[in-house]
Formats: sequence, structure tokens, C-alpha cells
Amino acid sequence: MLYRILMVDDDRQVLNAYVRQLRHLFFIETAQGPDEALEKIRSGATFAVIISDLKMPGTNGIEFLASVREESPDSVRMLLTGHADLQAAISAVNEGNIFRFLTKPCEQETLQQVIQDGVEQHRLIISERELLEKTLSSSVKVLTEILSLVNPDAFSRANRLSRIINHMAAEIQAANQWEFTLAGMLSQIGWVTLPPEILDKIYGNEGMQDREMEMYIEHPLTAERLLSKIPRLERVAKMISMQLDSTLSAETQNDPVRIGARMIQLASEYDKAMINGARHEDVIARMKANTVVEQEDLIRALDRFHVKVQLERDSVKRLNIKDIQIGMFLEENVKTHRGMLIASKGQEVTHTVLLRMRNFSNSEGVEEPILLRVPRI
Repeated sequence: MLYRILMVDDDRQVLNAYVRQLRHLFFIETAQGPDEALEKIRSGATFAVIISDLKMPGTNGIEFLASVREESPDSVRMLLTGHADLQAAISAVNEGNIFRFLTKPCEQETLQQVIQDGVEQHRLIISERELLEKTLSSSVKVLTEILSLVNPDAFSRANRLSRIINHMAAEIQAANQWEFTLAGMLSQIGWVTLPPEILDKIYGNEGMQDREMEMYIEHPLTAERLLSKIPRLERVAKMISMQLDSTLSAETQNDPVRIGARMIQLASEYDKAMINGARHEDVIARMKANTVVEQEDLIRALDRFHVKVQLERDSVKRLNIKDIQIGMFLEENVKTHRGMLIASKGQEVTHTVLLRMRNFSNSEGVEEPILLRVPRI
């Protein structure tokens, strides 16, 4: 596989020389100056290694590569410099912005080897990220599956909150949207330690005893303790831990963690109101009246979520368990003939949920057919 390498210099003759030297080993692209290079990157081009000259008109190589770090974080960055600029190059490396620096003139064999090292570093970066993402995805799936079995109502609520928050994060064009979506999905994981009837009281606006209230306010901290042990979920865990923080309604301070926690609050308030039969317009009006100006974009995003849902046209069917497929969504609670809840309205039918329904159907009997929503393909 030929990895794409970007060479940046203000001298076209120098760039042409690089192409002649390296084209038999790498896929070489050139840019005459930082502006042209950034234009290539922002157009969607991906590069394993980006090598820049230090001294160029306008933006120097260190400043340019700092911008590359933001625009293309997986690209390995290198700097070419003259002997007189060694101290500047060393400083750039020590600050963590540059992988290697080369001095001019650079021998062809040296340049080839250093680029090969950069390609290998790029491959390691990609491999580590993919491994972390797979590990993270698997960990989240296990946690949510456990919640779906231990407390179907809490899992169903988490599914709804995740869908709302995912829409809100996309609407406000938040960076790292996956963190906000996961915060919604995992926001109820602390409920694994709580009796299911507490959720009934929360949604039914029933009063709770002091001990029940103590357990309820502890669930975000329980979630944080569980999630903070998973790599890359530290910020998600913090968002979830702050979901009952009353100061969030007054200010978020443009802090992604506080914004995420506020999203959970607003999504929870909206979900509870809609489950209890409130009118969408009334809920949004009340939220606008109780929210500071800095958070109005979140309310507008929530308002548009309702429009998005109204436009969806998934089919709804009643099916027996033998005909239910993974990927469908329950439109009603699933109970045994004795009245035991085994899956909750709004829950996605995963392999584990379907197996649970089949096992209970064979052992105790389940009330069927069951109303399900079948997503459009």
C-alpha cells in the first residue's frame, strides 16, 4: 500500500526534487506553501505524513504544523530546517507538536528512512485508535445490555435520552458528538443498583421517602465510578455524574462536560413530560422561560427534534415472538403471563433482548402478539 505523503515548501524546484527522489516509494503530493497545503487537507485529502520547511513567507513551518495537528490529527508531522534554526526545531519537538525534524541538506536515504518511520507511526496511531474504539464500543454494549436485563424501564429511558441528545449535539454542531450520545445512552447505568419502583415514582411524580431519595441522587455517582474505569470515557462519566446538578440551569460556561450534563437534564425533563402526556409546545415554552440565553440553542435543537420525529414514517406491527427480528423497537411493555416485566417500551430488540423474550416465552409464557416499530431500511 502506498501511503500519501505531503511535502510543503515555498520553492517549487525543491518540491519537484522531492517528487523525483521519492515517487517510487511513496505517493507524493506537494503544496507550495501552508495555504495550499491546508486547502488540500480541508478538502478531505488524508496524508500519513506531512513534511514542512521551517522558513516560508507568512506562516512558518512550526505554526503550519500546529494547524495541521488540529485539522488532521492522525497525520505524522515533520519539520525541515537549516542548521541555524536547530533550537527552534528542538523546541517544536519538545512541545510535542512535531514527530521528527530534519536538517538541510537531507540525504535521500535519510529522508526515505525517516518518512518510512513516519508511516509506521501513522499506522500505529490508526491501529491504536481502532482498537480503542472497538474496545469502547464493546464495553458500552455490554453495559447497556446488562441494564436492559436488570432494569428494562431504565434501559428504555436511556435509549430515548440517547436519541434526543444525539439530535441536539448534531443540531448545535458540537465537537466529539459521540461523547454526548454515549452520555445519554449510559446516563441511567447507575440504576442497576436501584429498585425499579423508584423510576416509576420519578415518572409518576410520586413522592419518595428520604431513603429512596438518597438512593436516587446517588445513581449518577455510581455511573461515574463504573464508567471512569473505561479508557476515553472520562468526560462522558463526568457529564453523567453532573446530571442532577442544579447550577447547570443557570450557566454552562461553554464547558463541554457541563453542556453534556445540561443536555441530559433537558432531555430527561422533556422525556418525562412527553411520557406523561404533556403537549410539546407547552414543554418547550416552559423550558425557554426557565433557561438562560446561553442555552437557547439547546432548546431550539430540542424543539426541532419533535419535528424530526413527526416526519419519521416507520411501520408499526403486531408480531409474535418467533417473528420478531433484531433491530426492531418495542412499542409496548413485554410481560409474562404473571405480569413480570421482561422488556420495556422503547427498547431496541438486540440479540440479548430477543433471547430473553424467547426464554421467558418457553418457560413462563409471554403476552403476545407484541406491538413493534419496524425502522425504514
